[in-house]
Amino acid sequence: MISNSKKAVLGLLPVLLITVGLISSCSDSDSELMTSIPFDQSESPGTINTVTSSIGGTTQASASRSWSGYPTCASASSDPDGDGWGWENNQSCRVVTVVDSGSTTYPTCASASSDPDGDGWGWENNQSCRVVAIPSPTPGPTQAPSTTTFPTCASASSDPDGDGWGWENNQSCRVVTVVDSGSTTYPTCASASSDPDGDGWGWENNQSCMVAPSSSVTPTPTATPTPTSSSGTPTAVTACPSGASCGSYSVSGLGSRKQQILNAGGTTLDIAIAMLESDNMGTDYAYGDYKTTDASNFGIFKQNWGMLRTACSYFQGQSEPQWNNGAMLNSNLNADISCRHQSQAYYGHDQWFAGHRNGSTGLANPNTADIKAYRDAVYWMKGQIDSNPANLSNDIRFWVHVPAI
Repeated sequence: MISNSKKAVLGLLPVLLITVGLISSCSDSDSELMTSIPFDQSESPGTINTVTSSIGGTTQASASRSWSGYPTCASASSDPDGDGWGWENNQSCRVVTVVDSGSTTYPTCASASSDPDGDGWGWENNQSCRVVAIPSPTPGPTQAPSTTTFPTCASASSDPDGDGWGWENNQSCRVVTVVDSGSTTYPTCASASSDPDGDGWGWENNQSCMVAPSSSVTPTPTATPTPTSSSGTPTAVTACPSGASCGSYSVSGLGSRKQQILNAGGTTLDIAIAMLESDNMGTDYAYGDYKTTDASNFGIFKQNWGMLRTACSYFQGQSEPQWNNGAMLNSNLNADISCRHQSQAYYGHDQWFAGHRNGSTGLANPNTADIKAYRDAVYWMKGQIDSNPANLSNDIRFWVHVPAI
């Protein structure tokens, strides 16, 4: 016969067995719970941190992914706590804010195919971009094309079918030739501002051009000007570097950007370098210019981290893995210009160009044809800027085709 106390103990056995089973189940699920713990979103770019958790008395860790493993967020609203990380498309993303002194926040898409829904926005290089429609003019025989909408082509070879329209610098251009009573053929000036003395002749693309030509007048072109730089030093307007393609076109707001650079202590050489690197002389290009560590580029000049941390007081003494610190130049124009001047003073003129063009390889071998071509292109553009004071504040961008590396 079982006493009442023993019955009570036996009655508790099922409860005790269930409790033991639950405890065992929790211990077995530690690793499963661990997989649901997200990586530390406050980690610094380029680092590998660990996430730890104590579950069931056991400490576990998992390595978080580095900054470079995640796409850029399409919207800053994905980051409500402002820590630089957001959540989109079922994955973490980086919220990268690009700041320059102009009003452009997003780059122009390289291809209209990036905008399948036709809303004017596309997606390239892990970020949103603007799709800018370029009109396809079809002037009729009784209607001359507008001289204010489209620039004049720098070369007639841009019009292979001879319809009077060509394609240069990613936009349509007019192929206009004017023949005077002699045998010389001159192009039409793209802008009347190229003719400051009003004699009907201007100077563009390193050659004379006619402003509002008349078939009844036989003009006499003026001599090639001998301009001076902003410092008063004579600067010859040279021909386009041998084997290169050169030209100019208008970029809205570029005149204001030129003034911002000058007001921040920049020179026309600084303007020329920045102008060669990007259309708007801004910093709205891909983060690091698609490069990392010492090869990464920052600021309007796309200065590389290796030279910045060697020669610029803002970064001297820092290591190669700290390359993300160079992003400060993307939003600090004064520091950007100061660093370029410090770097050129440190390395010397020609050596600076060599390292700027080709990094440590260029510093070790500064006399290659490619480095010379890059330097010649910059100085051709500087010569065009110096040739007319108006080029310090107008929207004209001069260009030389230099292959990217």
